[in-house]
Amino acid sequence: MVSVTNYPGTVTAGTSSGSGVYATGSWTGLQNIGARDGIYAECVNHSGGIIVVFPTTDGYNPNMGNCSYGASACNSKDTNSDPNGYTGAWVEGSLGSSSDSWSIILTPNVVNSKSFGLVLWAPNAPTLILTNFGFSLPAGSVVNGMTVGYRWAAFMDPANGFATSQRIDYFNITIDYTPPGTQCSVGTTWCSGGHQYACPNGYNVDNGLNPTCPGTDCSSGQTECLNGHRYTCNNGYWDDAGADSTCPGTACTAGQTKCVNGHLYVCDNGYWSDQGLSDTCPGTDCSSGQTECLNGHLYGCKNGYWSDQGASELCPGSGCTGNVSHCVDGHKYACVNGTDTDQGADSTCCTPAGATQCFDGSRKTCNSDGSWSSGVTDSTCNPIPPVTNPAPMAALAIGALAIVGYLFMGGKR
Repeated sequence: MVSVTNYPGTVTAGTSSGSGVYATGSWTGLQNIGARDGIYAECVNHSGGIIVVFPTTDGYNPNMGNCSYGASACNSKDTNSDPNGYTGAWVEGSLGSSSDSWSIILTPNVVNSKSFGLVLWAPNAPTLILTNFGFSLPAGSVVNGMTVGYRWAAFMDPANGFATSQRIDYFNITIDYTPPGTQCSVGTTWCSGGHQYACPNGYNVDNGLNPTCPGTDCSSGQTECLNGHRYTCNNGYWDDAGADSTCPGTACTAGQTKCVNGHLYVCDNGYWSDQGLSDTCPGTDCSSGQTECLNGHLYGCKNGYWSDQGASELCPGSGCTGNVSHCVDGHKYACVNGTDTDQGADSTCCTPAGATQCFDGSRKTCNSDGSWSSGVTDSTCNPIPPVTNPAPMAALAIGALAIVGYLFMGGKR
């Protein structure tokens, strides 16, 4: 960002005060406002100790918006009352900032105009118009803000003791702006690759394809074929118009066919077109009628290529051999056609390892491979004797006693 500070080249006074009434005082030495040198302009016989500042873009009417008399809102800013008690001591300060636009649109054209400046007023003093600040911002610059610097004093007139004089050493304006780029000259245009470029702010701006920027690759009306596509000349550049039957390729001749990996290819407009798998394109991997086994699957020869027919008993696996069986989680697994096959839950299998159980008076332990051990005799595993019916036994005993008694009695009754 660049800062430029200038002083007014022209200062004029009106006949009325900022309140719109006829001013009771008059200004002298207005030419002295244009420099900070202690030489001042002065207005005697008025009762004000404040200066209100408005920007102006037309050299006369202040940009006051809807501000009323004495207001410091809207586009105005004021220097506030003299803090030195009207002793004539200088008060120096600034209004605005490097990012303050003062509520107006600041552009290089506005700021560079001789009519751009400030309108100052104080109670009962004639309005002052400060213009011709002499700014010359480059075209395309961006104005960021405006600061107003000042140095003024209020002085009690010793001759009468009640009127004051207003003294102004200087007012200036500082404009902060961002200059344009340096890639190109502002206002120029040129062509590149069929695109038009412009330079509105010192930077290259691509405005896109433009008929005023023709290429040199071809001439209007020209057409060409490439890989089956038709190309036409548009504004000096080749434009792909898409596939065109009038643009045959050179890979093959119409009517030609060929086989690749079982796929049939036909010649379409000079290019090979894949028609997919075809019986007319046998492979060379195998011969008709051949079969093979792989991982328990049966493969047959189809059109010269091996075709997986799925799992088959004719193709035993390689996971197991013979009649080997084993237990896993209480299930019995047997070798069927070379493949471990789950036969379901089985009493000879157990889980978990280390568990014990009684079998016919012996205790067996679950081995780590999921099978029961041979077992050892355990008194805690004796079977409970079967329960018999006492009634028939009692009858049998009574019968035996009767026979003994009969024999003892000599067989007599």
